[in-house]
Amino acid sequence: MGSELAASLARLGVRVLAVSNRLGCLRARSGSQGLELGAVLRARAERGERWLLEPAAAGPGAERCEREALFEVECELLFACADAGSLDCAAAERLAARAVVPAANEPLGPGAERCLEQRGVLVLPDCAVNSGGILGSFLAGFGIAPGRLERLEHALYRAALGRLLARAEAAHTSPYALGRALADRLAARRARASWPVRRAHGVLGRLRRAPPPWRQLAGELALGWARRWFARLFAEEG
Repeated sequence: MGSELAASLARLGVRVLAVSNRLGCLRARSGSQGLELGAVLRARAERGERWLLEPAAAGPGAERCEREALFEVECELLFACADAGSLDCAAAERLAARAVVPAANEPLGPGAERCLEQRGVLVLPDCAVNSGGILGSFLAGFGIAPGRLERLEHALYRAALGRLLARAEAAHTSPYALGRALADRLAARRARASWPVRRAHGVLGRLRRAPPPWRQLAGELALGWARRWFARLFAEEG
């Protein structure tokens, strides 16, 4: 997950200053323009996770340090792509990033959310940020072109997260807490309507294996459903 995300960010012109795994952290040397992502990804593909033990393979601008040093890198965004609870309270206290974007589920350990909120660090809710992969893979099964899916998801998530941030500011709460509360309410609502939801998923699952004309029609119906659902996501009445 992290390597694909880093590659996508690099294509958008974002400077990647550090990456980590369970063996340590690789960060850009002071004064450099960020890590050479091409070299980093090649080293990872060739050596697996142990590539991080050989920082020279990632280019001359990289240096290896302890895994916890990742949290001390001054940057705009920290993308949390590791196991649940990987950003604990101790890491939150020394985090140098301005915002946390959870690419994996449940990134915050006990006490971390409160610590980050007190320090003014923005944390987006994992239930909103990292659900794009599920939506994209579901819609791709209908044969929808990747470029169209990417444009759709950008538009849907930009609008939904904009509403979430506005609601959190108006309610004087954190986007992370509000997003989780709204997700819990949505899950409870869907549980009460579990049979229709399972029935609809079963029908769509069969249509994904149907001949192209029917599959394309079902794809357009699924796209319409996604647009309507996202239009209500984080809305005032949500």
